[in-house]
Amino acid sequence: MYLVHALLDFLLPRYCVICGERLMTDEDVICVMCDLKLPRITDDSRLIERFYGKMPIERVSSLLYYNKGEPMTELLYSKYRHRRDVPRYMGHRMAKELEKRDFFKDIDGLVPVPLSSRRIRERGYNQSEEMARGISDVLGIPVVNDCLRRDTFMVSQTRLWSMERKENVEGSFMLNPEKTEQLAGKHLLIIDDVITTGATTTECGKLLVSIPGVKVSVLSLAIKKYPF
Repeated sequence: MYLVHALLDFLLPRYCVICGERLMTDEDVICVMCDLKLPRITDDSRLIERFYGKMPIERVSSLLYYNKGEPMTELLYSKYRHRRDVPRYMGHRMAKELEKRDFFKDIDGLVPVPLSSRRIRERGYNQSEEMARGISDVLGIPVVNDCLRRDTFMVSQTRLWSMERKENVEGSFMLNPEKTEQLAGKHLLIIDDVITTGATTTECGKLLVSIPGVKVSVLSLAIKKYPF
């Protein structure tokens, strides 16, 4: 099998999504050197504080810190490069690393933060949904991508201040009433790509916990450090 991969890499070379250097046979999407430089979160015990007083929440985790201007930005905004394999791969990584901590214990479904239809047309895919599918590939937890809908096309959250972000998402999501009975009593994990203030994730969470018996947890690829 190794020889087959080596031959494929020779004929169809792959390149690191961050630095652009050619990947070795045993590397995938990100080279070892760039991987070592990623701003990993070693203790996520305080991340849940970002949602205190905003919505009922069970647990929160994130793989990386988001630091604008660092190489990580190239990965986070890979959505603009039409590389849907990147968030899928990061979903695999999150599943394997966080499973060791029992983070996914009793999770019944993965709910990716939805994009508007216009954003989908622009990007070609929903990065959060691809990450959710990557997690599902590894753990077999079903992706529930039709319980929330985003109706409004909004200015990118990354360009807004904290209060503007909150106002930018209020009322922009809708709950699919046909799914409420099916989801009642479930523990749902919201999947987001990047969390800054948590405004978008909170709006989704408040809708989900309105379903009888539903518990909500949150997982993102990256989360911005305070202050933001």
